[in-house]
Order: sequence, then C-alpha cells, then structure tokens
Amino acid sequence: MSKKLFADQNREKRRFWRIHLKAWGKSGLTQIEYCRRNQLKTSRFTYWKTKLNISTASKPSVNLVPVPFAHSTVQKLSIPEASLQVVVSNRFRVGVSEGFSSTTLKQLICVLEEY
Repeated sequence: MSKKLFADQNREKRRFWRIHLKAWGKSGLTQIEYCRRNQLKTSRFTYWKTKLNISTASKPSVNLVPVPFAHSTVQKLSIPEASLQVVVSNRFRVGVSEGFSSTTLKQLICVLEEY
C-alpha cells in the first residue's frame, strides 16, 4: 500500500470517528447505547476516543430543570414504569406512562427546548 493511500485512509478514519464522537457527546446517550444504535463496536469507539484524545469530561453534563406546576394538581407521587419515551432535542429523555397529561407533557417539552 502506498504511503499516500495509507494517509488518505487514516485521515478518513479519523474524520469518521470525530463525527461519531461529536454526535455521541451531543446525544446524551451512554457510549454503549450510542454504539448499539449506530452499529459500532464499543472497543473501536473506545480506541478512537482515546486516540483522538476525546475524554468523557468533554461530554455535556446532565442538568436538572425546574418545572413549574400548580400545587393544587399535585396528588400522591407515584412513578409508574414508562411505557413510552420521548427524546427532546436529542438531549433529554422523558418517560411517559399510560394516562399521562398531554398538557403537562407539552409544557415540559417547551421548557426543555429552551435549554
């Protein structure tokens, strides 16, 4: 293999992995889940993350967002297992159970989209 061909292939691999590492950083997913969804080998992902010096510290941290609500609507707090998950702006994942309030969900999504 010629040096030029090898250099071109290496450049293309670096570009490919930089794109994926950047997308992973914005996705809010774990490394394993991101790899599963994009059909990538986690060992190769880790290799290129290390090689390109991309640390998990550069991954955005999770922030909790206060959501205002009327106190009169609060009842017994029980959190049933979510039967549906909504991903907002590729950054937030909201679990929604049967019998959810569509008004509250719309308000929550509006608040999350501001962040």
